[in-house]
Amino acid sequence: MHYGVADGSLSESYNAFIARNPVEVVPFVMKLFQFLFSHIELSHFYYNHFYE
Repeated sequence: MHYGVADGSLSESYNAFIARNPVEVVPFVMKLFQFLFSHIELSHFYYNHFYE
């Protein structure tokens, strides 16, 4: 029950944030995914390079 309430309030605030800043959300999400992707790629590269 607590998770449902938390998820509801979180999604509502997230939707409100998108409604306020529709232009800023997309680049932010793109940068976030890009950062995570590059971080994962680098860690895999270093792991393969040094430990195999």
